[in-house]
Amino acid sequence: MLEIVRIENILVNQEPNNWEESISIVGQLLENAGSINAKYTEAMIEAVKQLGPYIVIGKHIAIAHAAPELHVHKNDMSVAILSKPLAFGSRNGAVKVLFA
Repeated sequence: MLEIVRIENILVNQEPNNWEESISIVGQLLENAGSINAKYTEAMIEAVKQLGPYIVIGKHIAIAHAAPELHVHKNDMSVAILSKPLAFGSRNGAVKVLFA
């Protein structure tokens, strides 16, 4: 797993106020790594607003993403583990682990 998600791209015990903030958390990790720019983080949030909570792939797990266009500089992943499950409005349930 550390070959895919570097330790500096992992945060635990996060307490976002809403799903948008949770995506901002994982996006900021990738921005800090130079892997994406802020427009990609915005695009991940906008995708959920437009398409619904399709990123929730199963109980407690979501993978935030958007079209790469010119906003992705290198392949990378980040993960935030939330201190308590957060509702995204998905029939798959609340999210506890969010990847980007």
